[in-house]
Amino acid sequence: MATDALLNRRVVRVPDVIGRPLTKAKILMEDAGLPRVITLYRESYEDRDTVLEQRPARGQMVYETTEVTIWIARRGYLENLPAIYRRSDAVGRNLVRDVCFVFEHMFDSVEKNLTDGWRFYDPHVSPLDFLDWLAGWSAFTVDLDWPEAQKRALIKRAVDLYRIRGTKRGLALFLMLFTGNEPEIVENTWPFKGFRVEAEGPASASTR
Repeated sequence: MATDALLNRRVVRVPDVIGRPLTKAKILMEDAGLPRVITLYRESYEDRDTVLEQRPARGQMVYETTEVTIWIARRGYLENLPAIYRRSDAVGRNLVRDVCFVFEHMFDSVEKNLTDGWRFYDPHVSPLDFLDWLAGWSAFTVDLDWPEAQKRALIKRAVDLYRIRGTKRGLALFLMLFTGNEPEIVENTWPFKGFRVEAEGPASASTR
């Protein structure tokens, strides 16, 4: 079984990603059939996350299970230290720089979350699996079956909905956000008891 899997591996050509941004490079590798990409940093004054080197080299034919390593440009944490720590020895080595790059590899995901952290708190761009937690901030309950667009719109206005909860205005706002239509709500109007909801459009009335 394992032998058959090895024999059936597809051979693909490695694309050229040098000089491209990291996100674009990963897309090109995945499109070529090489999803296993290892990212390493190298000190450079090129734009941040620009690919400086790749291995295997462009044009090589490799199996689709091959790991591709790419080196991207980073200034590194060393630039935040006094100049005395940036000096290299006679052969160009700098122990402090190497240690800084170790920490940058370890904590880069943390830095990215800090930089883009605001996205988690904006219902319009927050990750889908974070919406329920975000709704919980205002004790707002969302149904699992609700479409994503409606969830985001309602969470955005959750506080406003709570202020007018239980009122005709609150119900109208909820229905408008959920359906996209402006409803007309009539309360205790003969011959109906309770309220009646209508909206512009064909067959869009309900009575309770």
